[in-house]
Amino acid sequence: MNNQSSPMISIQLLNLNSSQRGNWRFRESPRSNDCPAAQIDWLPANVPGCIHIDLMQNNLLADPFYASQERSALWVDETDWEYECQFTIKSDEAPGTCFLRFEGLDTIAEITLNGEIIGNTDNMYIPHEFQVTSMLRRGNDEAGHNILHIKFRSPLQAGRERKAKWVEEGNDASKPNPLDWFVWGPRSFIRKAQYMFGWDWGPELASAGIWQPVQLFSVPIARLAGWNYRIRTLSAETAVVNWNIDVERMEKHETDPLSVQFNLAKDGDFFSFQSARPLEMPTEDTPNKFQKLLSVMTPDKMLSQSVPVPEGEGVVNISFEITIPNPELWWPNGLGEQNLYGLMFTLRSGQVGIDKSVGHIGLRTIQLVTKLEDGSETFLFRVNGKDVFIKGANWIPVDSFPARLYQDDGFIDNSAHQMVKQMHLIQLAKDAHLNMLRIWGGGLYESELFYKQCDRLGILVWQDFAYACAYYPDTGKYAEDARAEALAAIKRLRTHPSLALWCGGNENHQMYYDGWGGGENRPPRFLGENIYHKILAEAAAEEDPDTPYWPGSPYGGENPNSPDIGDRHDWEVWGGREDWVKYSSDDSLFVSEFGFASSCGKKAWKSCLPSDQMHPQSSGVKSHDKTRIGYDNYLNFTAIHFPFPMTMENLIYYTQLNQAEAMQYGIEHWRRSNRCRGVIFWQWDDCWPVQSWSVIDYAQEPKAAYYFIKRSYEPLLLSLHRVGNTIEAHLVNELDFPSHGTLALTLQTFDGRNMLQQISTLSVPAGGSQKAGALSLGKTKGREKEMFVHALYTREQGTQLEKFLFLAEPKDLLLPDPGLQVKVEQLTETRVEVQLKTEKFAPYIWLRLDHPEKSVFNKRELIFSDNFFHLRPLQEKTVFLETNWMKISAQQISQALRVRSY
Repeated sequence: MNNQSSPMISIQLLNLNSSQRGNWRFRESPRSNDCPAAQIDWLPANVPGCIHIDLMQNNLLADPFYASQERSALWVDETDWEYECQFTIKSDEAPGTCFLRFEGLDTIAEITLNGEIIGNTDNMYIPHEFQVTSMLRRGNDEAGHNILHIKFRSPLQAGRERKAKWVEEGNDASKPNPLDWFVWGPRSFIRKAQYMFGWDWGPELASAGIWQPVQLFSVPIARLAGWNYRIRTLSAETAVVNWNIDVERMEKHETDPLSVQFNLAKDGDFFSFQSARPLEMPTEDTPNKFQKLLSVMTPDKMLSQSVPVPEGEGVVNISFEITIPNPELWWPNGLGEQNLYGLMFTLRSGQVGIDKSVGHIGLRTIQLVTKLEDGSETFLFRVNGKDVFIKGANWIPVDSFPARLYQDDGFIDNSAHQMVKQMHLIQLAKDAHLNMLRIWGGGLYESELFYKQCDRLGILVWQDFAYACAYYPDTGKYAEDARAEALAAIKRLRTHPSLALWCGGNENHQMYYDGWGGGENRPPRFLGENIYHKILAEAAAEEDPDTPYWPGSPYGGENPNSPDIGDRHDWEVWGGREDWVKYSSDDSLFVSEFGFASSCGKKAWKSCLPSDQMHPQSSGVKSHDKTRIGYDNYLNFTAIHFPFPMTMENLIYYTQLNQAEAMQYGIEHWRRSNRCRGVIFWQWDDCWPVQSWSVIDYAQEPKAAYYFIKRSYEPLLLSLHRVGNTIEAHLVNELDFPSHGTLALTLQTFDGRNMLQQISTLSVPAGGSQKAGALSLGKTKGREKEMFVHALYTREQGTQLEKFLFLAEPKDLLLPDPGLQVKVEQLTETRVEVQLKTEKFAPYIWLRLDHPEKSVFNKRELIFSDNFFHLRPLQEKTVFLETNWMKISAQQISQALRVRSY
């Protein structure tokens, strides 16, 4: 039927984000030994999800996050599972060509519709779409009854079988390896998130299931199939942008007259939280915000163009060029505004709109510079022609079960969404002066909202392809699948201005070079090399040539982890059992991983432990340490500098302080260097309650390190460093203008007596780093435990920076009672201030809210503006608590507030 007035119809019967979705049932698939299957009755729809979540929600599995229960859930991953859903299509529904689209199936699945196999899936990362027009049953009674059935293979069983087949066929890497379970195990043969098989911060919960939404929809005529753009020229006067739009024509509509209406306006904020699925049509209940914007935009503020769609079968391409006058550039956080241009494509049949897609773009250029003009090596990101020192963090998935991204978040409150968790974590990154997040290769290609938030907040994205710490089969079908996965990821993400780098994967080159597990067990060739150096490189060059590609991290030179070429991971300090003071001997060009572990906060511990296990030596606490260096070694690292933790509060406090000092020490060392061009520490977030390298725990509670990093990533940095018997003060200026001011270096006792002071005036050029002063410690001999060094830089405009340095280990300091005074004042309904004053020196002041589990203060956004700071004798400081919408009172805060000084 050639009905040009029929819009594309989206049937919501299988829109499983909706509260009106149909029911699913799931069951254990019968095993090969004919054991009876565990039949489960009809259940309320709880997808997107995974088998672990479904079992937990139906009281069939204990929460594997709780205490030491992770091991009791391992049987789930050894089992095949089946899901089934029933739905009805009336006779007057679904005209045209019908598609069943799975945004994400995890992972090896056979899909059956009404008893007929419609397809098989074998990749968690790729959407799968099937044309099902002839398979659907339509009718107003039982004739319209449809059954959708999905069978998932156990990823562990399937991985083992594939590995055995690889070896039987005479392929490489047939030698046994003592680290077989990790670098050449089942996960190497399954294209799903690698961390789900277990990591040194995450549990072994491989899982399976329908982890992203499912949609059944109908396309009567044609649909928009994707778009892309390339900036051809960019100057202060104009930006010339080339656009490519794909349109898919349905069968029998190859010659229908179609056009695409293109509209571009300077206002990207309207699109930051739009749906990621381009096939969704706006409805009366969810008005198109961009359409509202266009209705009030004048022609001088909007660019429009109508382009005819070529005739042809299947997907046809439209290409055209737009010149944008007086372009406003997109800049990373801290360097300028994140200017976004909103756009909308409308596919028309005659005068009728039959499909729409909205989005945004940012005008910017980005380069990865690896050679300077003099031929020397570097690893430098250049944005809009400006050299950028990268201040970043490594990002892992926010949950061990990625499906929770699309479900209610039961951890803090049932009304919250896990995607809000992502948005909040990225906002915290902006607040801490980060300008890059590295999406680590053992995780996911993140949600569309993740990248939109990075676009909006100016957080550059280093995107690893999903390969980490393993050998991977890289020929035949494995090579074909790697290319398909890469193309899907690139085409989805390439339009985001925040995307700064495609990277082949994590530590695979280093693994082969170092011979992890013993060099004698290294395979005869580097398995995976074909993926990183050919397949991914070619896919990136073909589909996103304007974004740099890097083969792996770390990578560069004969030794992939060389400090002199490319990027480097510094794990000699932690993994090599070295203390964090050794960071000062690392002179790398770019440090893309380093870190120190610590405990999560009390809120996270309370979510996963019974009260009788809330002590450092309990089995539950130890089971939530995955660092693999031994629990005692982990605590002994802390005991080098701080007291050995004997209580739960001290475990949290001392390990977090040790991590904070470690991160500050490393970051400031590399920022002082005129050689290093970036730092991306390990790691930003957690996927479950755990002792790990994260600086924000699973409960989204910032650790001490978050606040130390926030200060160390300031665009104007004051840093103190001890060299022998001298304290050096350094100033690092990343501002676009020189900084002039006065520096006071003071040697002071904890009770407030000045022993020595030096004052100097100085000027630091824009983009410069220089030694700003020095203080001799001759007067401290024998009294190092009684005093500290304080640096105060007062800028011409009156703002100040301060820094502290202890002359002995914190555990050895002879500290008087600080006489700390605390007062809470109400400012507005959503904002209070905490006023602090001290008589004598008060180090490491820790502010926290101790409250009932269901308290209003359990919200993720209630975070202190500053925390874990020092106060000098007689110093006053004000810290704020503010929410976007929730009312808070000074009285409530006073009752819940706990303040601790070291």
